[in-house]
Amino acid sequence: MARVFLHGRLIGLAVSAVLVAVVGLPAGQTYADGDKLKHEQHKLNSQIDASKVDLDEVSAALVSAAAALQAAEAKLGAARSQLAAAQGRVAAASALDSALQRQLEQAIQDLVDARTQLAQGRANEAEQRDAVAAYAVQQFQGPSPQILGLTVVFNATTTQELSTDLTAVDTALSRGTASLDQLRATRILLAAQELRVKQGKDDVAKRRVAAARNLRLKQQAEAAARDWTARVAALVKDRRVARENAAAAVAQEKQRLANLRKERLRVHHMLANLPHQHGTHTNYNGPTDGFLSYPVNGPITSPYGMRMHPILHIWELHDGTDFGVGCHTPIRAAASGTVIEMYYNAGYGNRLIMTNGVVDGINLATSYNHMSGYSAYVGQHVRRGEVIGYVGETGYATGCHLHFMVYENGATVDPMTWL
Repeated sequence: MARVFLHGRLIGLAVSAVLVAVVGLPAGQTYADGDKLKHEQHKLNSQIDASKVDLDEVSAALVSAAAALQAAEAKLGAARSQLAAAQGRVAAASALDSALQRQLEQAIQDLVDARTQLAQGRANEAEQRDAVAAYAVQQFQGPSPQILGLTVVFNATTTQELSTDLTAVDTALSRGTASLDQLRATRILLAAQELRVKQGKDDVAKRRVAAARNLRLKQQAEAAARDWTARVAALVKDRRVARENAAAAVAQEKQRLANLRKERLRVHHMLANLPHQHGTHTNYNGPTDGFLSYPVNGPITSPYGMRMHPILHIWELHDGTDFGVGCHTPIRAAASGTVIEMYYNAGYGNRLIMTNGVVDGINLATSYNHMSGYSAYVGQHVRRGEVIGYVGETGYATGCHLHFMVYENGATVDPMTWL
């Protein structure tokens, strides 16, 4: 039987600790140190909650394949999350890139417009400057406005002529003043246009920097997305392989369970058809007497009973009681009897089956499994407590332990009812 010992050994240690607290004696006491103590110790062990699901009856290949598949699923899920995040960053960067490009294009257009207006403003300023310069030359070459006004006054012959000439002089003076005012206004506007061009240049430069920075981020996100896409593709392949391996392991596990059931049925028929003269006829007054002795001294790591297969999710019978003890620990006959079979089975490993006589009309037999070796032989009559072999991890076992089985008229029963 495949085993994962951590869970079982922790339970065994907890039970041993309870024994120390309850009876005040070391949990390592042997049967010879006191039948009652030993019997109570193993009764406490038998109360382990059999409903707890562990990996006692799962082949190592299936455990490994299931773990590999679970890891592949986890890695693929994480990679897909990373890919989605990278794709999200690409989408965000692309959207921002488009927005920044539109803003940059608008800023460039605004700069072009500002430069056009500046050029026009400069042309207007030059034209007005020329006009003012011409006016100044004209004023410099002719009489001053004051003299010109006096001349008009003295030369006028009529009041109407005087009014007309003075109006002309005033108009000329006003035209010159207006040209100067317009030149001043044009220069103020020109300064504003030059500032606008400078700000436009700065804005374009700033937006180009932002667009370039976002472009780098976008390229990095795209590279990450490509990388995670490749990883996801590789992990999908890994998961497919893991699924195939898990499917093959499941098929092997089902075949293993079928072989165990077939072997169990074979032994059942073999023992059920044995004549009752094997062993001695014994009166037995019930399970509390503990007719059988414990074959090894160690914690129970897995009790007898039905349990849900943790991977296949089917109910299977754990047809014995497992004792967690080290490899090569001597195994002792639970009762006197005759060895009737010793052989290797793919599931049970090296196993020894012996009949232990008729007890209260029940043809009793015991089986010892996963042994590393034998110290008995077929046909040998052994006495209770005699060493018949050694603990191992042969067959479907990933750790050293003894799988101990009890048969009543060929059918397996809970060994704890006899211990």
